[in-house]
Amino acid sequence: MYRIGFIDDDRDSYEDYQVRLARKNIELLYPDGITEMPEIIEWLLSNGIKCFIIDYKLNNKFKFLGTELITYINLKVPDLPCLILTNYPEESINENLVIINLIEDRNVLAANDIEEFVRKIKQAVDVFETRLHKYHIDYENLLKAKKNGSISAIEEEQFIDLYKLLRAYGEVDDLPIQLLSSEVNQKIDEILGRVNVLVEEIENR
Repeated sequence: MYRIGFIDDDRDSYEDYQVRLARKNIELLYPDGITEMPEIIEWLLSNGIKCFIIDYKLNNKFKFLGTELITYINLKVPDLPCLILTNYPEESINENLVIINLIEDRNVLAANDIEEFVRKIKQAVDVFETRLHKYHIDYENLLKAKKNGSISAIEEEQFIDLYKLLRAYGEVDDLPIQLLSSEVNQKIDEILGRVNVLVEEIENR
């Protein structure tokens, strides 16, 4: 089953879309009660969403447009495929925030034949899963470098980012806190510990 997210300021359409897509082996989930961007990111990750369909005009319940939400998601989960579903495709296109291939006329889900749209969604999920697999390989290589102490500062940042992403999607297990702590922070802690010991020795004298 393909797990897809959907957000719209009019929830009524969701239930119809959910039934139609379920027949195509697609599970459509809606973030009920969530209206802030950071909370949406948490919801996406905690539910393992691998493609997100977003209404363009999120006016009634949200303080942002769908295209603005996509921009935010792209910063937090860069490779997550997001599609804009709208009655105003030209307006969405003219904003130049989302490429035209990711903007769909809302009528596509009201049509009798939704096969092409379904194929597009499933292919987007497949692409995302392929990228996750590649990231897993990169992560394993960086984990080896971290364990043997040969990781650079830039590689360590990449390692942490990959860990957070892969952990959110259940691709890796929890790591000991020592492996997630910066080497620099560990060395600073060691130095501070030695300073404290030295101070105690001086005070005891």
